[in-house]
Amino acid sequence: MARDAKDRMYSRDQGGVTRWYIDLRHLGGCREGLIPEGEKKATSDWTQAVVLAAERLKEVAEADEKGQRAKVLLGTRREPAEGLRAFAAKHLVKKAKGGKVTTRWLEQTERQLEAAVEFFGEHRTLASIEVADVESYVEYLDARSNGRGGTLGLGSQRHYLNSLSNLYKRAQGRVVASGYNPVAGVMEKPVGDPDEAAWLEVSDSALLLESARTYRPDPDAHAAPVYPLIATFLLSGGRTSEVLGLELDDVSFQRQRITFRPNEWRRLKSKNSRRSVPLWPQLEEILRAYFADKEQRWWVGALGVPFPIRWRGEAHQGLPQGARRRGGSLRLAEGRDPLEDVPAHVLLGPATDARRGCACVAVHGEQGTRSRRALDDGAGLWSPGPSQTPLGGR
Repeated sequence: MARDAKDRMYSRDQGGVTRWYIDLRHLGGCREGLIPEGEKKATSDWTQAVVLAAERLKEVAEADEKGQRAKVLLGTRREPAEGLRAFAAKHLVKKAKGGKVTTRWLEQTERQLEAAVEFFGEHRTLASIEVADVESYVEYLDARSNGRGGTLGLGSQRHYLNSLSNLYKRAQGRVVASGYNPVAGVMEKPVGDPDEAAWLEVSDSALLLESARTYRPDPDAHAAPVYPLIATFLLSGGRTSEVLGLELDDVSFQRQRITFRPNEWRRLKSKNSRRSVPLWPQLEEILRAYFADKEQRWWVGALGVPFPIRWRGEAHQGLPQGARRRGGSLRLAEGRDPLEDVPAHVLLGPATDARRGCACVAVHGEQGTRSRRALDDGAGLWSPGPSQTPLGGR
């Protein structure tokens, strides 16, 4: 018992005096000062500290046999430490009530925390999980199936660890001591190796846009508005969810602007994503013709949405399943054509392709980011003048 006590003891320098403490977090408790009877401060005597620590461990062990460990460790006014599953469930509920995360994020986090519950055990207390346990968890994740015949990649493993770390951030000061996070103590965390961003060159974009203009889908298919949709992607620089969530009021022909802002269809990625970008003459011509044909595009007038596309399983209220997203592509429910399988993310580049001498901050604003690196690593800098046709004429 004395040896166990020594292993759990540590000291602090207080006013030039070394005082001794014991760490009981592995038992579901907290850090405690080894205070002799009648004193108010932790002892500075090593021998006395060893005796006090051994007595404390013995007291906890005896209480554990009687099923009263939590009472001895935490006192009568605090609830026993919750298990990992119970605390994770409360964590997700509070995240949902906070309204700052999406349903998709919650589903992913729930799946990632479920893996931690499977490994550590649903009744394992957070205070009892140490750095060595998390390192073993990393090895477990490395061999965990990704559901596609392989194992989790390094980037995915890091997401699992981040979810567990975020759980400990909430637990601090509640069920673990403030500042305690065994995930942060792991020295060699997995780090993903992202692929180089793929963008279309301006010439390729012009060819794609012309192909979209002359594209004629199968008459029996539930065709999406391919031409105006691809044009908006190419000439606005909007993200997939931003373009698909546009409303009619977001497109102003009078002000020559397109505004990306939160609405009932979707939120934006970050605070910097709320922005207004130029409505280039080429895109204005395409959208004017598209909006004017209200008989064929009934949803434009009825619901005020230019592109009634199903995105990640969510559709505009009252609309049929027009299209859905799979594998990073916008695909029609029926009558799919190769033109409709162009990955939406590659359409972002041409709106900000390379141009020397451009004011970088303007491009940052159009892309909804303040990161110079995010643009330099991807599309670069390019912005046509108001009178130019960015992607070539007919």
